[in-house]
Amino acid sequence: MRSHLMLVVLFSLAISACVPFPHSVTLLPQIEGEINASGVPIEGAKLYLSSTSKTPCSEASQPIAVTNQQGRFHIEAIKALRWIYVPMVAPISVSFYTLCVAHSGSPGIAYRGDVAPYRENPHVVLSCDLERPRQLALPDSSKLEVVCERRKAQ
Repeated sequence: MRSHLMLVVLFSLAISACVPFPHSVTLLPQIEGEINASGVPIEGAKLYLSSTSKTPCSEASQPIAVTNQQGRFHIEAIKALRWIYVPMVAPISVSFYTLCVAHSGSPGIAYRGDVAPYRENPHVVLSCDLERPRQLALPDSSKLEVVCERRKAQ
């Protein structure tokens, strides 16, 4: 009887395409860059990770990085342990994140990026100018004002 129950459970998992085993997923890639205002490095700018897309940068949280004297910052990749793997979804999974920057006022949107949780994600290098925001077109045809541009990693 016990072996029949085990077979039913395994068959159910196979049909649902869920495989129970521990694995690591990437929630945020490694990010580094510099923040300036018309070429002048900004020291002490705080960077935040926003979890909401409707009103990004509106919630208060702890900064994940602060710029140094040269206006540079570094954020380590954030990974998490998961217990259920879904092979049919994993190759196409994509999550989005919003990086916010605050200096002399309320936080504004620095960068909007994506991460593939089940794949190796490239190192993100940003160049940010607080004095020169630009418009970013979103998939829903709306626009978002951001201050950072992605550069090629060196």
